[in-house]
Amino acid sequence: MKKRKFSLYCLSALAVFGTVCGLTSCGNEQKKDDPGEVTIDVGRPSKMVELGDGFKQEAASSKYFAGYLADDDGSIVSIKSASVVEGGTSKHLSVYGLPEGWLTGVTVLRDGADASSEVKVSDDGVLEFPKVTKATSYTVQLFGVESSDEKSKAIRKALDVTVVPEGSIAKGDYFDYSSVDGEARTAITGVGETFLYSNGVAPVVTTKQGGYQLYSSRLHSPLLDTENYVPGYGYGVLTYGTIDAPMAEEKTEAYKMFYHDQFDATGDQGSFNYLNSSEATVSDLYSYISASYFASNLNKEMTSSEYQANLSRFDAPEAVDPDATGASDTWKIYVRVGGAEDDDNGVTKGLSYRTGSSKAEIAAFDKTDITLEDYLTPFKLLATQSVGWYRGREQAGESTANRQIKGFAEFYNNSASLTELPSDEEFMRQVGVKIDHSDNSITIKFNGKITPDYAEYQIDGLWSNPVSEDFLKVLGDGNALEGSKIYGISSSTKGYTPLDSILSVGPYYTCAYESKKTIAFAKNEEWPLCKDKYDRDMYQIAGVHLNINSALSTNANEYIEKFEAGLTDVSNIPTDYWDKYVSSPLRKPYVGSSNNGNVYLNTYDKKFWDENFSSEASSLNPSYEVKPVLSNNDFYKGLFVGIDRAALAEYSHGYTSYDLQQPVAKASPKAELYNSTSAHSGALKSAFNGAIDDASAWKAEAAEYFEKAIEEELAAGHYKLGTEASPTEFSFSITSIDSAARNFYFTNFTENWKDAFELAVQTHSENGKNPWVGANGKSLITLNVVKNDVPQTSTMVNDIIYNGVQAGTTDGQNVYSITGNAYDTANNIDIYKSDNSSGFCLSFGGDTANISSDMLYNGKYWSFDSLWAAANGGVLLDDSGKATDPVSLDKANAKITPDVANQSYTVEMPISIMEKFASNFSVKTEDYDGGDYDAMVDCDWEIKDGMIKVTFDGYSCIDGDPLGYAGQHVLYAEVSYDFTYNGETTTKSVSFQLSTTKAF
Repeated sequence: MKKRKFSLYCLSALAVFGTVCGLTSCGNEQKKDDPGEVTIDVGRPSKMVELGDGFKQEAASSKYFAGYLADDDGSIVSIKSASVVEGGTSKHLSVYGLPEGWLTGVTVLRDGADASSEVKVSDDGVLEFPKVTKATSYTVQLFGVESSDEKSKAIRKALDVTVVPEGSIAKGDYFDYSSVDGEARTAITGVGETFLYSNGVAPVVTTKQGGYQLYSSRLHSPLLDTENYVPGYGYGVLTYGTIDAPMAEEKTEAYKMFYHDQFDATGDQGSFNYLNSSEATVSDLYSYISASYFASNLNKEMTSSEYQANLSRFDAPEAVDPDATGASDTWKIYVRVGGAEDDDNGVTKGLSYRTGSSKAEIAAFDKTDITLEDYLTPFKLLATQSVGWYRGREQAGESTANRQIKGFAEFYNNSASLTELPSDEEFMRQVGVKIDHSDNSITIKFNGKITPDYAEYQIDGLWSNPVSEDFLKVLGDGNALEGSKIYGISSSTKGYTPLDSILSVGPYYTCAYESKKTIAFAKNEEWPLCKDKYDRDMYQIAGVHLNINSALSTNANEYIEKFEAGLTDVSNIPTDYWDKYVSSPLRKPYVGSSNNGNVYLNTYDKKFWDENFSSEASSLNPSYEVKPVLSNNDFYKGLFVGIDRAALAEYSHGYTSYDLQQPVAKASPKAELYNSTSAHSGALKSAFNGAIDDASAWKAEAAEYFEKAIEEELAAGHYKLGTEASPTEFSFSITSIDSAARNFYFTNFTENWKDAFELAVQTHSENGKNPWVGANGKSLITLNVVKNDVPQTSTMVNDIIYNGVQAGTTDGQNVYSITGNAYDTANNIDIYKSDNSSGFCLSFGGDTANISSDMLYNGKYWSFDSLWAAANGGVLLDDSGKATDPVSLDKANAKITPDVANQSYTVEMPISIMEKFASNFSVKTEDYDGGDYDAMVDCDWEIKDGMIKVTFDGYSCIDGDPLGYAGQHVLYAEVSYDFTYNGETTTKSVSFQLSTTKAF
């Protein structure tokens, strides 16, 4: 990014210049070494306009002067003074924040030249845009002028408008990109990121988690030896690793060639059953003794992981009756079972359960073959409510259709009183899971379609590890359901530990368990799957020994002390030991799964805040004020660029980062790491124009953005220059945790920002002079960032989430981040939608439902919200490009007419129908009597001339009690219709209720 000088545009050929407005700071005493009144020339408009009815300027302090374009109905189509409009259309100009009585002026430019012959501006503020053959950018210069006197005060704000060819905006149709492949989802993510970076919605990212770990010299793997860490996979130590020497300090001879690690005592909860736990530590232990349909092994190049056959005989499941994209709601997995070798049917010698238990009744199951029925058992356990497993409740409550197993929730909700597990036949009759002995397969049917890109990821669920029902019967004294109560946990009644109460499946099995002391897993010498698809050896290490260590949570140096004592094969490098190991060959780099130190900012403008937060925020934070400079995109970019990330990375022993997505993120499970894609680098380049290419130039690059932002804010009258004694502050605050690490981050990046801001002020020049600096060389405008400390408690974090950023009462926070789905980048950016539909909105930067020039995908311009919706289930867009329904009811304008004589009610209301998609209407009505919607109600209905008319029959109409039941009854009507798209028809509905007084 070359050094640019940003100067205010002088409209010499277009405007009449008058006396410039004074910009002294309010209430500052004049000092004799100060320059006196500092002025700035903002020019004059070429045309004065009166805004038409419905688009009158909204009076307020000129501190918030801004302009917007609006549709005929008054809805704003701009995002922070930037708009996209279709050529040949008209938009209304709306001005916000002028003092009462000021006049509005307009000048339209293209490429710095007068464009009044192209964009017509009517006297009442209607802008008529020309038809274009390619996207054309215009600048609408908005002026606030105190009076018609040419010498009166004037302020100026630019409104950027991108005019696009007819048909270029995604609207008036149904769009569904939910079945596109990983490459397309990567591109969609890149478009969304371009918007987030360009409009100040993405967090200011500083570093990513990672650094270095120590590995013992006896440990090797193809990745470890070459220091080729694969994010999201690691070094493949247990899968591809070897150990070439015994651990000398290990006292147990059998464990000397085991891989050794430390395990926090708080994580040893006496359970290996992750199907009945939400704890990550239980998941870690379960992963040692369980297997899945597909294994995540290294690709041929050893640069990433890929799905390969494991318990499945093939690398991928088979779609049943797929659509044209390969998506299907039903998938078949050809699985392996134990027994005499039969490759054609998946019978695999050595595929058996293992246990290290010395209990006779448990030891009897060691090396018993895994059967096809054993693949069905985990589904039965999860779907039977009386079993009571945590992951069963979770699956029953799943809200996403293509993750809902057909019939699962219904079976779960009806099985609370079962005292025995259902038979296989009864279960398969009710739930969409079937086994087939003819080809040793299991078929799973979901309520929605899964694409091939996500098939292994979504199908390879908690249920993929086989469970022996006969084993459960032994645990439960003949009753498998009772046996599930102690499966994988310690039982004092039975004298069992997790060593006894769960069978291992996979390359390792539990050989020792001593609560709060030690856990060991030995290599399963019977395991038949010890080569990957590229014929590379796997699972060569003799076992794993975990030392359960209570000091890990209290002593920051405990890990490395055990490493130096020769008792563990891996360790972090705490600060106290950093210099000691800085050049050690044992030190290996790694990349973590998340970013560190993100700063989330609310970059909305005053108009957006007033419309979305004012009534709510006034009670939560009555003194809160929007900081105008935060809504300036150039100021945001200065903050984003202006950080010495190398210094922060050195402190955290991590890596510099500009990445919105977490380091392990992919657009789909089979896609490449997203942050390595051209879609991501293109988004950064589009937003920052190369300003982050050289991280060492952070100060100079940030100063350029800050300089432009200062010019824009002064011209708009949002701020006035102060004096040397009392400079004006660009000030905002950040809520942060009061901790040593957070304090270090805050101190560093805020000092960086101040340094870059000061550079922008001190190097500014207008006609060879610098009006931003006083006679003594001191800045007349400065940056001040305030830190609001909060304690690190879950209660405080929740308060910041729900009463801070999301409530519009904080400028920003450096307290928490939400990582989202690491394998679906196009989905997880929903946390930046301004409608807060995800439950979290970490940053507000304007209405993300408005079309943006940064959102160009598949030849059309989108809003951030609409493209997100198209990529995540499909979306129907109205004629303005906003998400809508095929049928909608104008319930606010419903008319209710009681007919006392005929004991009926008639409800009439406007109905909007997109006939291209909706047909075959019907109306069902019911009566709610305080219990259930259960009583059917007679009705007549018709749809005609944009109105729906529904008459409820058989209800007494008594004055003062329209329904005749003292308000106990509510009539309910559901309008059903067929929604047809691409030849597929589904039934949708829209409803309304009739209470004692109204429909709603």
